[in-house]
Amino acid sequence: MPVEFGLSQTDISDKQFLYLLKNGNTSAKILLLERYRNKPTKRIKLQRLIRQLEDSGVKYNKFYEDLSTHQVAAILITPKAATKKLPIRSLIHPTHNNSLNDKLSKVWWEEKICDYERSIRYKSLSIKEDKVDFTSADVKKIRFAIMWLNYFMTQKSKTVIKDSCLSKDARLVFLEKGFDGLYKIAKSDKRILKKYFLKSDEIINKSFYELASLNFRDVWLNYTYRDKQKIMKAYQNLILEEQAPNSYKKLPIYYLYNSSFNMDINKLTKLFNMGYQRMESAEILRKENETLLNEDGIFDTLYNQFSRYKY
Repeated sequence: MPVEFGLSQTDISDKQFLYLLKNGNTSAKILLLERYRNKPTKRIKLQRLIRQLEDSGVKYNKFYEDLSTHQVAAILITPKAATKKLPIRSLIHPTHNNSLNDKLSKVWWEEKICDYERSIRYKSLSIKEDKVDFTSADVKKIRFAIMWLNYFMTQKSKTVIKDSCLSKDARLVFLEKGFDGLYKIAKSDKRILKKYFLKSDEIINKSFYELASLNFRDVWLNYTYRDKQKIMKAYQNLILEEQAPNSYKKLPIYYLYNSSFNMDINKLTKLFNMGYQRMESAEILRKENETLLNEDGIFDTLYNQFSRYKY
């Protein structure tokens, strides 16, 4: 029986394997080591890279060591049922060229990956309703994106953001008691905090206070005004057109990419690398948060007052 979508480890380039490896994919680790079995120089370099990644905190599943190479490959190239039901649009990825990502972003969110299994398998993908045609080269990249998406969706779904401005306990205080609660636990800068709170709404700006971090600040400050407008408009577009239903909150933040705004997907990659990996974390980009996002000093003040707070 033909493999679904025509997926095969032999079609994965070394570069793509390395991308998966750096993202913690255990199948990529084992299969790439096997690929370099008779290439000692490359194998030694790979083993060195794996040790460096593990030292930096990347974890690989030891369970895979007891499996055959065939079983490991099957895990990589066999998408789960839940993954196949995701939108074609969710296959947008930074390793694609702009042309392919533009095409994917034009596809209506109701078009699911599973609906085009045969077309992808035979490299004849075309979505007539959206007037989008994909080349054979596009489909080859899409196959890799399916494998990556399948792996991504099986990882822990909880958004983990480093250097959050509010600690877990501070966020609970905010959810339970609002700005009054935060004001009471602040040790200093209360006059400044009051100024920020007066510019905010506990309900409308809830996502800002839950998701703000110094990492986001660093990325945001390096965006140009036009970059900021594009990315916020892209998020607003998804909300208005209902292209991001509740069930899609766990999708990669790359789902936000929109060709209509001439976006640079590398801007999303910067957020991804800072922990804003899923669409649920993109809620900080709501139009309602724009004033706070550009408020001078707010990230630092919140971080200094609430990042280490514990009950």
